[in-house]
Amino acid sequence: SFHLSSFLYEFMGTIILVITVLATTNGGRGHGSNYLQPLSIGLAIFVIHLVVAPFTGSGINPARSLASNMFSENGIGGDFFVYIFGPLLASLVGGLLYEFFFSPPVLCVDTTAS
Repeated sequence: SFHLSSFLYEFMGTIILVITVLATTNGGRGHGSNYLQPLSIGLAIFVIHLVVAPFTGSGINPARSLASNMFSENGIGGDFFVYIFGPLLASLVGGLLYEFFFSPPVLCVDTTAS
């Protein structure tokens, strides 16, 4: 069976993770790679797990959810699609949100034109 609340928890947790990773690793934001990148990503995952785990187990990774469902005694259950399609759809939406809202393209003005 499909649970909308579980889907939304997984969806929102993954969007937060995707935007955090993109914002932290984007070289165009004016900061080089340093020790704060893994720390901020790790803290985002920690907070997401604190919030989402009591409700869904915090699957936010489709590969982990796929493997654990394939090799479990019960096999693939009804909630399986929440853990696959929630994060996959959220990664697409999160990438688009970051690209167009959080990191808009910089317009270059040609100052050499007469």
